[in-house]
Amino acid sequence: MKKILILLTLIYTLNNLAQNINVLYSSHIDLPKKAYLKFYTDKALKHLKEKKYYQLIKNDSVSIFFPLKKGEQYEDIDTTIVSKYQTKINKVVIDSRIVDIYYINYPKSKYIRKINLRGENFDIKDHLPQLKWHITDSVSRMHSYIIQKATTTYHNIPITAWFTEDIPVSIGPRIFQGLPGLIMKLKMNSLNYEVEKITFLKKTPPISPPEPKGNYLTAEQFLKTSKSKRHKSRIIKKECATCPKSF
Repeated sequence: MKKILILLTLIYTLNNLAQNINVLYSSHIDLPKKAYLKFYTDKALKHLKEKKYYQLIKNDSVSIFFPLKKGEQYEDIDTTIVSKYQTKINKVVIDSRIVDIYYINYPKSKYIRKINLRGENFDIKDHLPQLKWHITDSVSRMHSYIIQKATTTYHNIPITAWFTEDIPVSIGPRIFQGLPGLIMKLKMNSLNYEVEKITFLKKTPPISPPEPKGNYLTAEQFLKTSKSKRHKSRIIKKECATCPKSF
């Protein structure tokens, strides 16, 4: 009976702490096939090979996912995957100059995204997408956790995620959420995210939303804008292909 009570206490504590969590993700891009490597400059290939790091912090009601500066790696990355009862984070305020940020308000089911597209900053505010996950029977192990495979599509892009029910918090990179546990790995086309380190927070850190630099766009408005910019870019490239070399 005593053992059961201890086990229940541990489960209750983990569930509570899991609501306040700090996760370090690394990201990398799959290199193009050998036949296509000749089309890439050395600089472009070096950029593709570089690992990037992102931090995901969540309290009871909101979360924020943002990139770390080069060389700034979430305190110290070590072989201990879980650090318990970390209390150093007092407040989370993101530098307004940083882009590629996702802020989620779970009770309101809304998110804010800051992104830089071809040198121009955009602020997006919209409802969280209702992702239809298909949880498969495929299981594996990562950092001593049992992980399970799930798939979905987002804007017609196939998404593969591996989550763990051992950490019962329904979050992951970017705006990917809705699974019965933390997303440990995620693949979106050639882009990959993997958990490097997890810290459970004893205290709930206040998390401030990123400040907009202009008016908010909806996700649909941004999609139309980004398509228009890509179209203009292709036209310019075609025009410049026929320009004289001195152009």
